[in-house]
Amino acid sequence: MREISLEKVFCTVPWYEIHINADGTYHTCAAQPNTISGTPDAEIFNIDNMPIEEYFNDRKMCNVRIAKLDGVPEPLCELCYGEEDSNNYSKRQRELLKSVIFAGKNFQRSYEQSPFAKHAAYTKENQGKTNITPISYHVSLGNECNLACKMCDLTSSSKIAANLKSQGLYHGPVKINWTKNEKAWASFLSTLKNTKNLKALHVIGGEPFIMPRFVELVNWFIDNNITDMYFGTTTNGTVFNKKLLDTLSKFKHLDLGISIETPSELNDKIRVGNFKVDTILENIKKIKEYRSDNFFITLRTVPSLLSVAEYDKMIDYSIEIDLPIMSNMLSNPEYLRIGNLAPDIKKTLYNKFTDWIAKFDEKYGIKSDIMFNDRDPTQILHTSRKEMMSIINSLRTEDGL
Repeated sequence: MREISLEKVFCTVPWYEIHINADGTYHTCAAQPNTISGTPDAEIFNIDNMPIEEYFNDRKMCNVRIAKLDGVPEPLCELCYGEEDSNNYSKRQRELLKSVIFAGKNFQRSYEQSPFAKHAAYTKENQGKTNITPISYHVSLGNECNLACKMCDLTSSSKIAANLKSQGLYHGPVKINWTKNEKAWASFLSTLKNTKNLKALHVIGGEPFIMPRFVELVNWFIDNNITDMYFGTTTNGTVFNKKLLDTLSKFKHLDLGISIETPSELNDKIRVGNFKVDTILENIKKIKEYRSDNFFITLRTVPSLLSVAEYDKMIDYSIEIDLPIMSNMLSNPEYLRIGNLAPDIKKTLYNKFTDWIAKFDEKYGIKSDIMFNDRDPTQILHTSRKEMMSIINSLRTEDGL
């Protein structure tokens, strides 16, 4: 049984962030699998029917906050728990740092002294409600996508939805997109414009670079002179749009992730579409030219049993091209988890990657366990070692090595 303690469970996300899925349903956290769409709550907790301001203090969010303050583990938070077990940095830990709350032995003292403490006290006294407004948004603008990745699903890929529909395995809409509702879209933009001290917006898809609403949203921020903030998005690297990248460069802090599993042809078998990995690698080189003090670029991977055998190639490529790598260990679908590999394969990979670490340490001498900004290109060696150790720890944890 997992150890239960406030330090292991507490997270500030329910106080500061809003998450919206492709169909407009609200969601607690981007690090959690979506369990709202298709449920009776889908129409209730949806931007089509409930304004953001109302949702933020509705019963659902109040219950989530109370559970966090009581140290109650949430099954949907297994991704963060698993990353921490693998000695990787989780979204939970990163969000705590934003409130000057430290994981580990200094948790309780930093929690009590942090600016967040007064908000926690208010929530305890008011049945889970909060007196602050969200300052960070994680939003899907729809499922429109030009790839059908093996680890994805129809809520994030219109291509997968179309494939399943053609096979008679799905009967819903191919394109799932709440932004088609003009009233909901206008309400969303109004809320953003009226949000004091807006800190961050991260846009996902589908593939944002082929979505008209994404371009519209970026231009809306520029036209309204709202650029003193963090703007993040993730692309699959199939599209190079110079005009869009030039516009994105105007934000105070731009974080662009490029999804790729491996620099070899295996990537084409995992991220399936009419694009070859060579096109993506070429686009990565061109996008890298935009990197600056305010424009951060990272390679994003989702290690699974399909790709983990070439993870050393992925990190070697990351170092070669001088772009940091950030991985989110695959948790869904469960059958693609690394833990489902045969024991002999896991042992082979474990030995292969520990040998890689030994050679890496001999060459670079990087052995730091401190937290750092893994988007910072000057920390790429620290990032590379951390990510490989996360894979090794995952193999060891899963197989009891």
